[in-house]
Amino acid sequence: MDDVLRKRVQKQGWLLQVYGGVFGAIALVSIVIGIAGDHEFAARWSAHSLTLGSALVRFQFSGSDRASLVDVLFGALPAIAGFLMIDAGARLRALRGFRKAAIACVLAVVPLTSPSLLLGVPLAAWILLTIGDADVRAALAANDGEARPS
Repeated sequence: MDDVLRKRVQKQGWLLQVYGGVFGAIALVSIVIGIAGDHEFAARWSAHSLTLGSALVRFQFSGSDRASLVDVLFGALPAIAGFLMIDAGARLRALRGFRKAAIACVLAVVPLTSPSLLLGVPLAAWILLTIGDADVRAALAANDGEARPS
């Protein structure tokens, strides 16, 4: 039974890992570019340029040629969220981590951490529908050693 359920969550787990990896890596590159001094380029090409985070970051530039601490912190949010999504996707593929998968879905739709409207909402909805199935939820909870989530 676990093999059938594991096969059922493989695509969602892979997509969550790819989604988190791509946007986490872009956010890290943007941070490095911003620290190096080209914050206009970093703002244009960052993963959060499609999100609320870009508006907040652009108002934080202090006129210096380097990114401020606030810029780096706002840039770090999508990077951290991306790496949490990678972990949640791996756990989901192994049929573990109901809570982490649910948290990753929330992070995928938060405008500050990802381009949520374009990709995050459909991906999160698909994952939540899959892990919301009673059999999948029970298997995730059993493999985590948790009580069955309600």
